[in-house]
Amino acid sequence: MESKGPVMYHIKPVFELKKDLTLPTNMYRMKNIHTNSSIQSTNGNNNDIVNVQQRQEILLQKLADIKSLLAALKVEVAVPKINSSTFGKVSTMCGKPNFNQFGITHDVVLNLSINKKNPPYSLLAVNKIWPDCVLKYSCHLHSSAASLPKAFKEFQDKLEAQTFNGEPDLNIRIVWKNVDTDCEFIISPIKSVPLFGEVNLLRFLNASYQYNKTDIIKETLMDEKLDACYCLSRCQTNDDIKPYLQILSNGLENNNGWLCGGDNISVVDLAAWSVFKQMRKNNFGIQALNNWYKNCNDLLNV
Repeated sequence: MESKGPVMYHIKPVFELKKDLTLPTNMYRMKNIHTNSSIQSTNGNNNDIVNVQQRQEILLQKLADIKSLLAALKVEVAVPKINSSTFGKVSTMCGKPNFNQFGITHDVVLNLSINKKNPPYSLLAVNKIWPDCVLKYSCHLHSSAASLPKAFKEFQDKLEAQTFNGEPDLNIRIVWKNVDTDCEFIISPIKSVPLFGEVNLLRFLNASYQYNKTDIIKETLMDEKLDACYCLSRCQTNDDIKPYLQILSNGLENNNGWLCGGDNISVVDLAAWSVFKQMRKNNFGIQALNNWYKNCNDLLNV
C-alpha cells in the first residue's frame, strides 16, 4: 500500500494484501438461512417433536404420582393440632409415676454436697405437687464429710420425719458429700447414669408423670422456665440474675398468680421457690414475683 502524499523516504510495507483471495473448498455447502425465512419441516423433525411430547407426558404423570404420594404421607404423619383452649389449665397429677419407662430401679442414689449454703428445699415439698407419689428417704454421711452443717441437719430431720402410707414408689438414698457438685441424681446404680442439678431432678419426676404429653405449648413454656431456674442456681451476681427473673415473671400477672398459669402450683413454681429460698432473697424488684414468692411460702410451709 503506497502513500500518495509527499514522503521523506519510502519504507518497505510489512505485508501486502492480495487482491484475489482464494476461499477454501468445503465438503458440504449449507444454505444461508437468512436468505429464506420460510422453514419447511421434514418427516424426521415431526417424529422428534412427537417423541419430546411423549417424554413430557411421562414426566408429568410421574410428578402427579409423587404429588399423590406426598399428600397421603402428609395425612399419615400430620402433627396433631394443638387445642389452645386447654392452654394454661393445670391438670391434677393423679395416679402413679411411670419410672419403668426410664429403666429406674426401686432404689436410687442422690448425692448432695454440703459445700452449698443451703440444701435442696424442693424435696420437702414434692408431695405438694405429686401427692400420690410416695418417696422414702434415707440419709447417709460420706467419709469425705466430717459432719453436717446446721441447715443441712435441720433439712435431714424434716425429711426423715415425713410419714407416708403404703409401699414407697421410690427409695432415695441421700449421701452427704464434701464435693463441688450440688446435686447428683444417679438414675441407674448399675450403669451409674447421673442427672446434675436439683432442677433436673424435678424435671425427671415431672416427666415420669407426664409421659403422655398433649399440650405442646405448655410443655415448651415449662421447659423454658425450668431452664431459667437451673441458670439462676448458678448465677453469682445480681446482674446475672436479672434476665432469668424476667423470664420467670413473664405473664405472671395473667397466670392466676402461678408461673405457668392454672389453678394449682406446678413443678416450675416448686423449682423456682427452692432456688430463691437457697438464695435467701425476698425482694426481686418485680412486685408480681414478690407476691408469688409469698404465696409459695404460705402454701408449701416448709
